Amino acid sequence: MGKATHPRLAVAAMLGLALGLAGACSSGSGGQGAGAKVHLTYAMWETPESVGYQKSIDEFQKRHPDISVSIQTIAYNNYQPKLTTQFSSGGGPDIFWSTPR
Repeated sequence: MGKATHPRLAVAAMLGLALGLAGACSSGSGGQGAGAKVHLTYAMWETPESVGYQKSIDEFQKRHPDISVSIQTIAYNNYQPKLTTQFSSGGGPDIFWSTPR
């Protein structure tokens, strides 16, 4: 597997996981009904690969019209502090990049 396909596989895997989580959240009582539109936010730091990720997301959305995904790009130096603030206040993206420590 070359480097060119790696980002697309990563996006597909993350979106698949998010789709499963979104489906699980909406299947219980009080959740969204069948056919309801699901919106996911995908946070990543600014990178030249953003264009490729957007293309992968566009293809995913064509295949899954009830799911929309928006990319939230954040400057690299602000990425961790912004996510920390978002999650601390009860918000945050549905899907996000993380680096091992």
